[in-house]
Amino acid sequence: MDIPLFGSGPYATPPRSQFRTSQNPAHISDLRTEERTIGQLPDWGSSVDIPGGSSVPTAPPVRTAPIAPLGPPIAPLGAPIAPTIHVQPPTAQASTAGGARSHVTRASPRSTPQKIVDDAQSVGGMSRRTAQSKARDQQSPASIKSQHRTALAMSEKSVRAETENAYEDPLLPPLPSPRPWDVVTQRLFSWAMVWPPEDFVRSLETTALGQQVDEFALTIYMMTIFKRNLRHRMCSVPPLPCDKLFVPPNLADSVNRAVHSKRFADARQILEELWYPFGFKEPPRVIVALAKHRNDANHWSAHRFDLTSGKLVTFSYSTEEKSLVDGPPSTGWFAIRDAWPTWNIPHPDHLAQKTQRVITPESSRDDNALMAANCGRNLMLGWKPDQTTDLKKMRNNIWNEVSGRKANAI
Repeated sequence: MDIPLFGSGPYATPPRSQFRTSQNPAHISDLRTEERTIGQLPDWGSSVDIPGGSSVPTAPPVRTAPIAPLGPPIAPLGAPIAPTIHVQPPTAQASTAGGARSHVTRASPRSTPQKIVDDAQSVGGMSRRTAQSKARDQQSPASIKSQHRTALAMSEKSVRAETENAYEDPLLPPLPSPRPWDVVTQRLFSWAMVWPPEDFVRSLETTALGQQVDEFALTIYMMTIFKRNLRHRMCSVPPLPCDKLFVPPNLADSVNRAVHSKRFADARQILEELWYPFGFKEPPRVIVALAKHRNDANHWSAHRFDLTSGKLVTFSYSTEEKSLVDGPPSTGWFAIRDAWPTWNIPHPDHLAQKTQRVITPESSRDDNALMAANCGRNLMLGWKPDQTTDLKKMRNNIWNEVSGRKANAI
């Protein structure tokens, strides 16, 4: 006899859906839970009547629990990474205003968790960035200015340290300490501290068009050129010889006064102070000086002393065709002989002085000091003495150097 299947034939019950639904599709309940509670499922060992008077034992229903995932799903290789969702609990203000609402922050996969935490923190009801900006606005101008000065000093110190380390080459002989260009900077700073502020104001006024640049401004400018030349030559690969001594206008006037009064020991001391503090052991080969011709403010000269041959060449810039002879440059040989006797310089009476006069037009009368300074710079750098330059740009450069030293002195 064929045994009908359970749930088939005339005794079969109509199929029922596993879920009970209402008019609202959002409310869905599982009937299996209710059937467990009311006992509608057959128990273990019970029997079901079938046609023919026989019964078939039923097996208990198999209840399988869903397998809990061990971790987040793994994206296939090469698939784009989905963004993450960070859910934050609602704040008290949001709850009272419109009920409990979840605040969702969308973050990219590469966002840093620490950054999210820092942005979420608040100080007194405001974000940290807002609090910092508000505190910065409440600072006094004096404190802000002091902070700017401190930051500028620290940046200059770091740049200076990096620059000094960059010029140290293990394959080259070590540079003297302190470095020669640093000595020039310290000397300029010392002069700026001693000079009165009125000299700075007057020097800045003389850099304007139609004015003869005074010796104070030319001293600062020419010493800056001398410093840069030392740094360039000593830091070249291989290092270039530094055998030229430069006498700025303010000290050239002192040397001229000393030799004119036959105080050669004082003139010798001035020349030695312009050479040995830079760390040089050997005597200089050439001395370049920039000075006024006597006391004429519109007559300037650039001198070149060649210690190896005992020759003196003077480049004179003036609008007058005739002028008095300037004796101190030639008598400066007495101080030079006493300072560096190893060159065996002959007696100054046996030395000749060659003078090249440059007569400038009356319209360029106020540029004689700049022309002489340009000639002295060419002699210092080893260029042709008559190489021209833009005098207006040179005035602007002198003004920048003088104003910078004035700011450092104040």
